[in-house]
Order: sequence, then C-alpha cells, then structure tokens
Amino acid sequence: MRRFLKDPKEWCETGVAAQSVGQMVTYSTRRSEGLIKRYGFELIDRVQVTKYRALHPEPVLLSTVVKDLRPPVLTGRKERM
Repeated sequence: MRRFLKDPKEWCETGVAAQSVGQMVTYSTRRSEGLIKRYGFELIDRVQVTKYRALHPEPVLLSTVVKDLRPPVLTGRKERM
C-alpha cells in the first residue's frame, strides 16, 4: 500500500496528475469507508456487483474512490476546532 500511495504523490510533485481515481472490490464487512478515508481517499460511489450474487454469501461491492494529490492550500488563518 505504501508503494501505491508513493507513486501518485510523485506524479503530483512532477505535475503529471492532481488526482488519483480508482475502483476496487469491497465487501460490507471489509474495506469499509473508514479504511478508505484513513488513506486519504474519498468514497464517490459504491454499488453492488450482481453477477456474484449466487457465488458469494455476502454482497460484493464496487467502490469508486478519489484522492486529491495537491498539497493543501494554506490561508494563514487558524482553523477552529
């Protein structure tokens, strides 16, 4: 996972890309939205893949995620907590 996250950061620094978008298979009990957010991704969409209904006991989901690779813009103001 570290190598996967390192390459997009280098792409942004060199001006190749500002966002990373991808899709991955997830399950309701694994690869939750919390895990996705922990790595800095935002969950855009999650839909059930119906072709695996008869083969897998729990729903198989296709999750679309995006990560903004640009550094945060500093405004000089302190944020309120």
